[in-house]
Amino acid sequence: MCPDTTIFFTHIPKTSGTSFKETLLNPNIPDSANFKYRDKRQWLTDISSCKIVTGHFKFGLHNFFRRKPRYITFLREPLDRAVSHYYFIKDCDPKKYLHPLRNIADSLSLEDFYSQNMRLQNLQTNYIAGYFASEMHNRFPWLFSSKMLLEFACLNLRRYYIAYGLQERFEDSIQHFMSILDWKKRYHVEPKKSTKNRPSVSDLDTHVKRSLKQTHELDIIFYKYACENFPM
Repeated sequence: MCPDTTIFFTHIPKTSGTSFKETLLNPNIPDSANFKYRDKRQWLTDISSCKIVTGHFKFGLHNFFRRKPRYITFLREPLDRAVSHYYFIKDCDPKKYLHPLRNIADSLSLEDFYSQNMRLQNLQTNYIAGYFASEMHNRFPWLFSSKMLLEFACLNLRRYYIAYGLQERFEDSIQHFMSILDWKKRYHVEPKKSTKNRPSVSDLDTHVKRSLKQTHELDIIFYKYACENFPM
């Protein structure tokens, strides 16, 4: 890896990112070389000694640190991810962690949680499309269309993501990452199911599934594209 090149792990919520870190990232990257990004106040931090940047950030973060990027990520079947994300927020123990969206999730049904919050829709497409594309679409949807947002996501996945995993094919994904990144060590950790009190997608009422398909239409197309181009 070039000295000014850093791996950026785009950790999209509820896509097995934590299981990936425990299984493969932690045994290969020392904690001192893992820069955990949390907010904009860290943009002035020198990360030249870090091998990887992790966190819930969209594509494009490398521009703020002036680093040549090698991006990686994990993706998940969109409706399953959406259900898991909603119930994860509601299930968090507020004594240990008060999720910033907890009050909203408690006040809205599953379908309304997404239909009334545009920024929570098509989260995977927005994350991979990046900061600029997602903000343009959210602010000026009549100018920057959904089709353009989806095209940015597919282009970035193809051009900048040297490897990505699929939650539904976790073990295949781990093997793929090991091959691409030349990481030799791994821990055998079962993917966690941290959201216990949630229904499966198949158990949802028809109108709820219809609503989720509408609010995650881009993610459904994007995930199909990712599955069709997954190398294993």
